[in-house]
Amino acid sequence: MEEAEQTNRSRGVTQRALASQQATRPRVSLLRYSPALVLLASATLDMYRFADPDLWWHVMSGRMMLTTWHFTAFDPFSYSAPNHIWLHHEWLSELIEAWIFTHFGVLGIKLLKFVCSAAVVSFLVLAIGETGAPVTIQLGVTLASVFAIVLEMQYRPQMFSFVMFAGLLWMLTRANYRRRAPLWIAVPILAIWSNLHGGFILGVFALATYAAVIGIQDFVASRGLQRGLILSSIAMLGLAASLANPIGLESWRAIIIVFKEPLTSQVIADWRPLFFRLTTTPVATLIGLYFWYFAALILVAAILFATVPVFDDLPLVAIAALMILAAFSATRNISFAAIAVAPPLAHRLAILMRRYRDLDADPYSARRGFANEAVAFGIAAAIAFSTGLFSGRLRDASSTPSGAVAFMQSRGLHGNILNDFGWGYYLIWHTAPANKVFIDTRYNFVYPHDVIADYVSFQSGDPESAAILKKYPHDYVLINVKCGAFDLMMHQADWQLIYRDPEAALFARADSPAAKIAGIPVQGNPATDYFP
Repeated sequence: MEEAEQTNRSRGVTQRALASQQATRPRVSLLRYSPALVLLASATLDMYRFADPDLWWHVMSGRMMLTTWHFTAFDPFSYSAPNHIWLHHEWLSELIEAWIFTHFGVLGIKLLKFVCSAAVVSFLVLAIGETGAPVTIQLGVTLASVFAIVLEMQYRPQMFSFVMFAGLLWMLTRANYRRRAPLWIAVPILAIWSNLHGGFILGVFALATYAAVIGIQDFVASRGLQRGLILSSIAMLGLAASLANPIGLESWRAIIIVFKEPLTSQVIADWRPLFFRLTTTPVATLIGLYFWYFAALILVAAILFATVPVFDDLPLVAIAALMILAAFSATRNISFAAIAVAPPLAHRLAILMRRYRDLDADPYSARRGFANEAVAFGIAAAIAFSTGLFSGRLRDASSTPSGAVAFMQSRGLHGNILNDFGWGYYLIWHTAPANKVFIDTRYNFVYPHDVIADYVSFQSGDPESAAILKKYPHDYVLINVKCGAFDLMMHQADWQLIYRDPEAALFARADSPAAKIAGIPVQGNPATDYFP
């Protein structure tokens, strides 16, 4: 018994010695060691080149603000909730994207995303470098995190959120290991962030978590309350700064109501819990592999946290745990977890590896030669060119009703369209203001619960949902032929199918002029459509 206790004490001393040794080692970040490797990681993070369904209505909204020089507070695109209040919390992102698209087109949007990807990687590398881990471990952890972010790094306002969160994490990591970092900068960061994307809430939570853990640690260790009070004050100022946007407190409500809305996960896939997506998504698909890869990354991190029990980075571990919990609650938060887990993961890997070898004798510890830098740069350039970074075309990530829209435009058909949820953005981009949509991916930032519930009921094809056809002033119904609503519509005597292709079916009221169009045009697969 005494021998076991002595062994445990020895292990504790060893762990503390390793942690102390780690903290005093010179820090060389991967960014300084090899800029070409950082560029390679940035190109890897940026290689997903498909337009997300949200991109084009973001650009459309930004264009409206550029034209009118007015903040859009009420919805101009729908007829199911005409002039309903729009919890427009991403307006600044839309303004930026619209200005860039207006002046530089699709290429400008692509370069904007690449700059955001490079910023995320650079901040991530700087944060990992603060741990003092050798550059080989820094590179491995950076790439591991990049692969867990890549599918979420899309042409959407969330790319700004990833930049802001990675920058905030770098400052918190620097403050944790060096106890000197200008954390007050988090206040203006959160003020700007709250106008870019709803992920600012996670930034507020991360800052508050860091302050709380530091305060508790100092109190337990009898180091006084001064540092904890300063950090708590910064966190409170950051919370106040997050209200510095045109909708104030509504910016918080806009996000909270998404979590509270029971239909959210039925309509939007990336709001579904990770466990659900792991068990329902085929592993053989890219998205299935992505979810399992992230789960494996978190499992490895959990094992390392348990087997290397050091406490000098407990505030960072707490932030990582919070982000992992957010990711398990909704898969759209996976990237935040992948960023947050990186510094403590690198810290523990370095401590673990030093048990078995002298990492300071690492043959890669010296600065990389010109030849190696040139190879890394060449691979980065090859990835950028092969994935279409400099192309002026941007393919849509999912099927679109391009054939049906072309059919309507060629025949001058305009009106209110009861549409598939995922196609609302396409209709807004290509047909507004002549046409108005029933619903789109702004979801309950615009649409009341009753409208969302009616849409979900209609999509299911339940016979009782046919009442929705009389409840709203629809002129057309444009739906995916694979949903239950298609069979429902085929049995409606007062609606006439006027167009169909492998993806979309368009119906008009049987007593309307559009229903008199001869024949039902059949065209090719609209999934080959390109924007703009």
